[in-house]
Amino acid sequence: MKISLRKILFLSFSLILSVFTILILSFQYDREKEFKISQLETTLKNITSLTHNYIISNNLYLTGNIDSLSLMKSLIPGNDIRITVIDLKGNVLYDSEVENYSVMENHLNREEIVASKISGFGAKIRKSHTTGKSYYYYAISYPDYYIRTAKLYDIEIQNFLNVNNLFLFYILTLLLLAGLLIFVITGKISD
Repeated sequence: MKISLRKILFLSFSLILSVFTILILSFQYDREKEFKISQLETTLKNITSLTHNYIISNNLYLTGNIDSLSLMKSLIPGNDIRITVIDLKGNVLYDSEVENYSVMENHLNREEIVASKISGFGAKIRKSHTTGKSYYYYAISYPDYYIRTAKLYDIEIQNFLNVNNLFLFYILTLLLLAGLLIFVITGKISD
């Protein structure tokens, strides 16, 4: 059975266009996901830096008055941010979500803390052993302690981190229009 030139051209162009579209979609999906994660991590990093500056400027670490962070925490908008200060041995010095944080288990082996020891910062989505809630954790290693900030990983943050499907709709619509155009153009070619 002989395949017509029109079918060969149509299938060839359709295949090339489909592969190109898949590559664009995967690239754009990855870029948008990275951008949204970067936005969230920037927010958590800023809160971590603010916490560190507050500790330093008020000599909270030297005086052992880390509890005073509650005042600073109350000024941060949103009640779904968690701040934890951990000493270099893994003992929790402050936790904004836990009232009796001095009896919390050692945090030195928490994944975000381990990563911050290695590279200066660490991030991880996981369920808290203490509160039972899931958080997006971000930790920074400082010379005397670790500061870990976390955003409650609820439906709001999950939706924020999801990629916008509008781009997918536009690309698929363009793919269909291009396929229709290829079909019309190849229809004008006679065998």
